[in-house]
Amino acid sequence: HMPTGLVTLTLIRSCTAGILCLLLLPWWLCLAPAGLVGRVISDVQAKKVQKMSVIGTWKVLMATAVIPLLHVGYTACFWSALGKVPGLGWFFFAPVGGLIAVYATEDSIRIVQSLNGLWLLLRQSDIGKKLYEMREELHKEVRQLQEEQHWLDSLDKATRSSLDRVQAFEDTTATHNKLAVGGANKGQDATDKKAQ
Repeated sequence: HMPTGLVTLTLIRSCTAGILCLLLLPWWLCLAPAGLVGRVISDVQAKKVQKMSVIGTWKVLMATAVIPLLHVGYTACFWSALGKVPGLGWFFFAPVGGLIAVYATEDSIRIVQSLNGLWLLLRQSDIGKKLYEMREELHKEVRQLQEEQHWLDSLDKATRSSLDRVQAFEDTTATHNKLAVGGANKGQDATDKKAQ
């Protein structure tokens, strides 16, 4: 049984990501030569000085030089192919569109990254419970290992007392969380039975 809200959110974000990619594709193609030139030259310079840290610097420098040249070239192409008005329109408004495309690309990347978690939740709707159980099991194993190895014996009394208080608080919190998870699961089971 998949939550309707989760399915809806996944569909909305998938459609949004697809639409953004289609709208941004022309801008990506226009800027592809600048990215290619920057990548090649930065790699060559990095090999010369034997430092990979210069790659980012050279990419920025090459983009600063190549993008204006591309803009002038695209403006000339629009002017010669479509006329004066389209050429001037591209010259003045393309930089604004490019800036909007940069921010839209960042948003689209975040949306695509969020889809990974959403798809995981769709495939495994009880993953939250599994993670909680894995955390509790790991917590028990660490405590058992500490008791066997006596890691805390070398600590002073005040530090050990502080750690004991933290441990007692975590145990209490874990008990409340376990009860809450159990209650939520019972409520979900009752809802599913009613729906059936």
